[in-house]
Amino acid sequence: MSERRSLSSAMEITPEKLAFIQGTLPRPSEPARIPEPPSSKTASQALTGSSQQPKRPREKSQGSSPEVTDDSVLTEGLLVPLTTRLRPKTADGLRRAYLEQKLKRRQPATQQEIVEEALQGWLERKGYL
Repeated sequence: MSERRSLSSAMEITPEKLAFIQGTLPRPSEPARIPEPPSSKTASQALTGSSQQPKRPREKSQGSSPEVTDDSVLTEGLLVPLTTRLRPKTADGLRRAYLEQKLKRRQPATQQEIVEEALQGWLERKGYL
Protein backbone atom coordinates (compact mmCIF):
# COMPACT_ATOMS: atom_id res chain seq x y z
CA MET A 1 0.00 0.00 0.00
CA SER A 2 1.04 3.55 -0.51
CA GLU A 3 2.12 5.76 2.32
CA ARG A 4 -0.63 7.89 3.88
CA ARG A 5 -0.16 11.64 3.85
CA SER A 6 -1.82 14.40 5.78
CA LEU A 7 -4.31 16.72 4.08
CA SER A 8 -2.02 19.71 4.52
CA SER A 9 0.81 18.01 2.62
CA ALA A 10 -1.58 17.06 -0.17
CA MET A 11 -2.74 20.67 -0.49
CA GLU A 12 0.74 21.79 -1.56
CA ILE A 13 -0.01 21.83 -5.26
CA THR A 14 2.85 22.85 -7.49
CA PRO A 15 2.26 24.11 -11.06
CA GLU A 16 3.47 20.73 -12.37
CA LYS A 17 0.95 18.86 -10.23
CA LEU A 18 -1.83 21.23 -11.27
CA ALA A 19 -0.98 20.78 -14.97
CA PHE A 20 -1.03 17.02 -14.49
CA ILE A 21 -4.41 17.08 -12.74
CA GLN A 22 -5.93 19.35 -15.41
CA GLY A 23 -4.36 17.36 -18.24
CA THR A 24 -2.60 20.36 -19.72
CA LEU A 25 0.95 20.78 -20.84
CA PRO A 26 3.40 22.49 -18.50
CA ARG A 27 4.04 26.17 -19.06
CA PRO A 28 7.02 27.05 -21.30
CA SER A 29 9.05 28.30 -18.32
CA GLU A 30 8.92 24.81 -16.85
CA PRO A 31 10.96 21.94 -18.25
CA ALA A 32 9.15 20.35 -21.20
CA ARG A 33 8.08 16.97 -19.91
CA ILE A 34 4.82 15.12 -19.98
CA PRO A 35 3.91 13.44 -16.72
CA GLU A 36 3.38 9.68 -16.73
CA PRO A 37 -0.22 8.54 -16.36
CA PRO A 38 -1.21 6.94 -13.07
CA SER A 39 -0.73 3.19 -12.90
CA SER A 40 -4.41 2.42 -12.33
CA LYS A 41 -7.14 3.88 -14.50
CA THR A 42 -10.76 3.91 -13.54
CA ALA A 43 -12.97 1.39 -15.29
CA SER A 44 -14.80 4.06 -17.26
CA GLN A 45 -11.53 5.55 -18.53
CA ALA A 46 -10.25 2.12 -19.54
CA LEU A 47 -13.46 1.29 -21.44
CA THR A 48 -13.98 4.60 -23.17
CA GLY A 49 -10.33 5.44 -23.62
CA SER A 50 -11.05 8.91 -22.29
CA SER A 51 -8.07 10.53 -20.78
CA GLN A 52 -7.43 14.17 -20.22
CA GLN A 53 -3.73 13.77 -20.87
CA PRO A 54 -2.61 14.72 -24.39
CA LYS A 55 -1.46 11.79 -26.48
CA ARG A 56 2.18 11.47 -27.42
CA PRO A 57 3.16 10.23 -30.87
CA ARG A 58 4.51 6.71 -30.85
CA GLU A 59 8.14 6.23 -31.60
CA LYS A 60 8.97 3.75 -34.33
CA SER A 61 11.32 0.98 -33.42
CA GLN A 62 14.02 0.16 -35.91
CA GLY A 63 12.70 -3.36 -36.50
CA SER A 64 9.07 -2.35 -37.03
CA SER A 65 7.13 -3.35 -40.11
CA PRO A 66 6.12 -0.74 -42.69
CA GLU A 67 2.86 1.12 -42.09
CA VAL A 68 -0.26 -0.47 -43.50
CA THR A 69 -2.22 1.87 -45.74
CA ASP A 70 -5.10 -0.43 -46.70
CA ASP A 71 -8.04 0.21 -44.36
CA SER A 72 -9.60 -3.20 -45.06
CA VAL A 73 -6.63 -4.92 -43.41
CA LEU A 74 -7.03 -2.80 -40.29
CA THR A 75 -10.80 -3.28 -40.01
CA GLU A 76 -10.99 -6.93 -41.08
CA GLY A 77 -11.89 -8.41 -37.66
CA LEU A 78 -13.54 -5.26 -36.33
CA LEU A 79 -17.24 -5.35 -35.47
CA VAL A 80 -19.27 -2.14 -35.56
CA PRO A 81 -22.36 -1.90 -33.35
CA LEU A 82 -25.61 -1.49 -35.29
CA THR A 83 -29.12 -1.41 -33.90
CA THR A 84 -32.16 -2.11 -36.03
CA ARG A 85 -35.82 -2.90 -35.51
CA LEU A 86 -37.52 -5.87 -37.17
CA ARG A 87 -41.13 -6.89 -37.60
CA PRO A 88 -42.17 -9.64 -35.13
CA LYS A 89 -42.50 -12.19 -37.94
CA THR A 90 -38.96 -11.51 -39.16
CA ALA A 91 -37.53 -11.55 -35.62
CA ASP A 92 -39.27 -14.87 -34.89
CA GLY A 93 -37.89 -16.37 -38.11
CA LEU A 94 -34.39 -15.18 -37.24
CA ARG A 95 -34.68 -16.59 -33.73
CA ARG A 96 -35.91 -19.96 -35.05
CA ALA A 97 -33.15 -20.13 -37.68
CA TYR A 98 -30.52 -19.29 -35.08
CA LEU A 99 -31.77 -21.95 -32.64
CA GLU A 100 -32.01 -24.66 -35.31
CA GLN A 101 -28.55 -23.86 -36.66
CA LYS A 102 -27.15 -23.96 -33.14
CA LEU A 103 -28.79 -27.33 -32.35
CA LYS A 104 -27.49 -28.85 -35.60
CA ARG A 105 -24.05 -27.34 -34.94
CA ARG A 106 -24.00 -25.63 -38.34
CA GLN A 107 -22.70 -22.28 -39.42
CA PRO A 108 -23.87 -19.54 -39.24
CA ALA A 109 -24.83 -20.34 -35.68
CA THR A 110 -25.58 -16.92 -34.17
CA GLN A 111 -28.13 -14.25 -34.97
CA GLN A 112 -25.32 -11.85 -35.81
CA GLU A 113 -23.73 -14.28 -38.28
CA ILE A 114 -27.08 -15.03 -39.95
CA VAL A 115 -27.95 -11.34 -40.35
CA GLU A 116 -24.46 -10.48 -41.60
CA GLU A 117 -24.50 -13.28 -44.18
CA ALA A 118 -27.94 -12.23 -45.43
CA LEU A 119 -26.97 -8.55 -45.63
CA GLN A 120 -23.71 -9.29 -47.42
CA GLY A 121 -25.56 -11.33 -50.05
CA TRP A 122 -28.07 -8.53 -50.64
CA LEU A 123 -25.38 -5.82 -50.72
CA GLU A 124 -23.28 -7.82 -53.21
CA ARG A 125 -26.28 -8.42 -55.50
CA LYS A 126 -27.10 -4.69 -55.47
CA GLY A 127 -23.46 -3.73 -56.14
CA TYR A 128 -22.69 -2.07 -52.81
CA LEU A 129 -19.88 -4.47 -51.92
